Amino acid sequence: MATNIGGSMTMRKTQANIEALWDISLLRFKET
Repeated sequence: MATNIGGSMTMRKTQANIEALWDISLLRFKET
């Protein structure tokens, strides 16, 4: 159970990191 919760937490963190990377790359793309 604990590993399940930890796994979903990691997945959410990864998702947020990917979205942040997308935001940054999109901003850079708009600048150029």
